[in-house]
Amino acid sequence: MIEILHRIAKHLVFPKGVQKFYLLLLVGLLLLNCTILVYRTGGTQFSYVHAFYIPIILASLSFSVLGGVIVAFISSLLIGPWMPVDVGHHLVQPMDSIVIRSLFFMLVGIISGVGSRIFRSYLTELERHLSTDPVTSLPNLKGIHEHISIQNEDVLQAKYAVVIILVNHLKEISNGLGQEIVEHVLINIGRTISPVIGNYGYFGQIDTENFCIVVYKDTDVPRVVELCRQVLKNDLVIDNIPVFVEYSYGVAFRNDYKDSIKVIIRKARLAAERSKLHSTSYTIFDQKDDIQIQRNIEIIRDLHTAITNNSIYLNFQPTINLKNLEITGVEALGRWDHPRYGMIPPHEFFSLLEDTVLINKYTKWLVRSALEQMAEWHKENMKINVALNFSMKNFFDAELIDFLFQTTKEFNVPKNQIIIEVTETAVAENIKSVADILGMLRQSGFRIAVDDFGTGHSSLQYLFELPLDIIKIDKTFIRACATNSAAEAIIRSAIYLANELKLETVAE
Repeated sequence: MIEILHRIAKHLVFPKGVQKFYLLLLVGLLLLNCTILVYRTGGTQFSYVHAFYIPIILASLSFSVLGGVIVAFISSLLIGPWMPVDVGHHLVQPMDSIVIRSLFFMLVGIISGVGSRIFRSYLTELERHLSTDPVTSLPNLKGIHEHISIQNEDVLQAKYAVVIILVNHLKEISNGLGQEIVEHVLINIGRTISPVIGNYGYFGQIDTENFCIVVYKDTDVPRVVELCRQVLKNDLVIDNIPVFVEYSYGVAFRNDYKDSIKVIIRKARLAAERSKLHSTSYTIFDQKDDIQIQRNIEIIRDLHTAITNNSIYLNFQPTINLKNLEITGVEALGRWDHPRYGMIPPHEFFSLLEDTVLINKYTKWLVRSALEQMAEWHKENMKINVALNFSMKNFFDAELIDFLFQTTKEFNVPKNQIIIEVTETAVAENIKSVADILGMLRQSGFRIAVDDFGTGHSSLQYLFELPLDIIKIDKTFIRACATNSAAEAIIRSAIYLANELKLETVAE
């Protein structure tokens, strides 16, 4: 609603081209109708004469003081001496009434015109505020969109392109040096890039980390990227503080005429993220990436319903003791048969869940379903361990930790047969955050396992800082050990290390 009112006000106060003609026509029709109204209702003795303020104020808003005064003068003439004060008795208006009314019309026209100027200045400032970045004063996404919408095909070819410059590690710079330094970095980038773009395109900033260049001719993209790479330096000095900044470039072309500028920008941002991930000079958007993202969005959307409706079911992957070939435990893994994509492997939807608040809801479902089955096995005298995969986010949800204890008590299953699994990368990067929580769980009787050992982190510091019971050697090494001597050596070293640390070893 606010946006609609803003557009109406903008068109009234800033009429352009044919809009001016229609407004003049509207003012003329209002003057004619007001004149007829006054005459038909009996003359100037009645209050209908005040209807003339409508076209006067409208003219003032659209055409400033001059427009208001002109329409006020015309209004004075239309209900001047020729208009009777009483049509029925043909009474002529006193001259002093005509003069005073004309002065009031003029005064309203002038005041409305001055008010229009003030309002016009306010709208101009508001428009500038809404369409530019507050830090760099560069056009934002709205400003870029408006710029593109007014370009003609002579300036902007149908097959234009968008280049996104992703500024990496701004969060780390902000945490370490402060937000003020980040703002100086952004201003520096804006001032550096603006002069080199020139006639190649239009330069703006769509959010804190992303600068955007709309390149009018797609054939100029390599040149534009090269110019940016030449002028943007990794080493900056801000207020005598050395700052290291990295950049990633993403490119998307407008191959489909139906794609709006916002769609092209989104694709270029995806390409920039991919460039950052693979440390490439720049990356061109691949349609496959968009298909994968749309698939991920749909999976995340459907996951909420799947968890609520118990559409996900458990499979148990056995752990076998190689000495006697007995099953010593199982790993509880969720399986999901998606109505469109078929069977979704657990590692895929689990990684997607970790980026949403659904991860805690899913883990609650996993805990309850697995422990319920564990209780059934105990009734049949099958006392085997059950491993549960936990996300790092789970450990920071006190409600979920309480739920784990309550469910264990509800089903009356021993804690020492429940194994909490976390990935090596997760624990290695969050040692200080999870040490106390894992310690509390272990002291309570639960066992702690590190999954995917050997794939996640170069430092083994976490092995002696965290309370662990089990390491699970990643399947990558197990599959390769028969043909790769290096993989075999890594496995031997891992087993030796686990024995020295008195940890149990599981090979996936």
